[in-house]
Amino acid sequence: MTIVRYRYRAYPGPGQVQALARAFGCARVGFNDTLRARDEVYAAGERIGDTDVQRRVVTLAKQTPEGFGVTPRGVRAAKVGVLRLAWSRALPSVPSSATVIRQADGRYYVSFVVSFVVDVVDVPFPVVDAEVGLDPGLGRLATLSSGEIVANPRPLRSRHRGLARARRALARRRKESVNRRKAVRRVAVEHRKAREARRDHHHTLAARLVRDSRAVHVEGQRQVAAGRKDGAATPRRAGMVDACGADVRPGPVRAAGRETGTHRGAA
Repeated sequence: MTIVRYRYRAYPGPGQVQALARAFGCARVGFNDTLRARDEVYAAGERIGDTDVQRRVVTLAKQTPEGFGVTPRGVRAAKVGVLRLAWSRALPSVPSSATVIRQADGRYYVSFVVSFVVDVVDVPFPVVDAEVGLDPGLGRLATLSSGEIVANPRPLRSRHRGLARARRALARRRKESVNRRKAVRRVAVEHRKAREARRDHHHTLAARLVRDSRAVHVEGQRQVAAGRKDGAATPRRAGMVDACGADVRPGPVRAAGRETGTHRGAA
């Protein structure tokens, strides 16, 4: 039995956007109440467990009926209605939970948790005997044992001009204003485009390595030296973020792990 998440793009209507904003506000209030309860108990010299926190805060906050249901159009949520989803692929089984996510760029997503039995006999890729070694880097995204050099597309650097323009516009906006919220969204859009370009490049390379190789051997790296101990940004750390994203592990290695989860193993 395997438990995985499936995420789909959601397109809420104007009324649903307001309903979701109220739901997010209630969740934020519950989170703040939980922190306050823990702080009060800690100041009194006592300890409180998760069950007690749920009894004091979460149970009191859940005064409205909950639940969801999957429909051909999308997902039906309590007090929100049917959220229209872009069904890019079918769910393998009935989901056990659904989470609505709003990102900084204004896009909405719904994440489902599903459990199903994976048929390990079904191998979509043909069996091969070749193996490949991968040396991750920054100037070069990866150097393969076959001599192939995979260039680093540097998606964040390629969008530097647009991102700098959006950040300058954000710095000029007055706090708590509508224009500032729009400027924040423009900055988030630039980061999203760079993130999607980086992810697509990583998964394309990982799929090719998994398809053409029986095993992928990765040379280890010390990622601690990427930045100073105080956490300040350095050119090397900026290059690592541009190549790997938020996770300091090499992007192709991270993507290959997802690919091999349903196909073949990697070393």
